[in-house]
Amino acid sequence: MTTLEKIGIQGVRSYCDERTETLEFYSPVTIIYGKNGSGKSTIIECLKVSCIGEFPTNAEKGKSFIHDPLVSNKMNVKGKIDLIKIWLLKLKVIKNKSKLKKNKYN
Repeated sequence: MTTLEKIGIQGVRSYCDERTETLEFYSPVTIIYGKNGSGKSTIIECLKVSCIGEFPTNAEKGKSFIHDPLVSNKMNVKGKIDLIKIWLLKLKVIKNKSKLKKNKYN
């Protein structure tokens, strides 16, 4: 059995590309709640990308998954998802599945 400890999200959809936002998971359950557009679904989608490497169906193979450079008025935006898992043997594994980059003119 694998337990998720925390996830760090940077530069994905509504998450800022300047700093990593970290969410810790608690046992036995973590509740994710918030207003519309606050990033709840993005957290779930980041977990999916980190665990099985599959982007959301509407993400155009990851292109629309990264924070839009036009919104932040930058030439390039980098996205990153860090997922820390604890395996049954209590071995910590840091899985940096996604380092993504989007150019302003893509």
